[in-house]
Amino acid sequence: MNRVRFKKQGVQKFCQRVFFSVIGSIFCGLGIEFVVVTKLGADSLSTLILGIKDHFDIGFGTLSQLLSLLYLLIAVFFVRKKLGIGSIINALTIGQTIKFITPFLRNQVFIGTAGIIVMFAGFSIMAFGTAIYLQSELGSGPMEAMMFSLSKMTGLNITYSRILLDGYNVTLGIFLGASFGIGSIVAVLCLGPMIKIVNVLLNHLVKFKSEL
Repeated sequence: MNRVRFKKQGVQKFCQRVFFSVIGSIFCGLGIEFVVVTKLGADSLSTLILGIKDHFDIGFGTLSQLLSLLYLLIAVFFVRKKLGIGSIINALTIGQTIKFITPFLRNQVFIGTAGIIVMFAGFSIMAFGTAIYLQSELGSGPMEAMMFSLSKMTGLNITYSRILLDGYNVTLGIFLGASFGIGSIVAVLCLGPMIKIVNVLLNHLVKFKSEL
């Protein structure tokens, strides 16, 4: 009886983690789209996607999925243990979310203060979604997996590997025609700290609920 109960609890725990992975990825996709529609610059991966999009008749969401899966494929050869079902969920769900909401937002025009507000709202939603995804602990997302792969390939620490990856994405994206703006700077300077703050708050919330 105890064995059955523990097995059931294990299944429930896994389903809960999958739920966090999906919900977090949906929020990430929503946040990315909010940032992209302002045309004020975006995070490094979105900048690269926007650059590629200028040369192919493929939607942003589909390109997001393809590039994310490519990064995961590369990571399989270097940091396989860091990957999991959450890695696939994250790669596909973000792109699918963007596909779904693009028709509702892409034709909107945000100028001046409205654009800045929407942009910061987008980054806040991205930070919230990423923090929720991290709670699932079901594998690194595509960018994180690629960061760990670069670290292993080059011998650089995680911080410098992330800088190198972001720099590569942004540089290639701009070379291909993407724009660089205040959103790109905010992504580099603020997105990481925002994710950390939300993650700490979520950890405290989870700990508080477990003590009730």
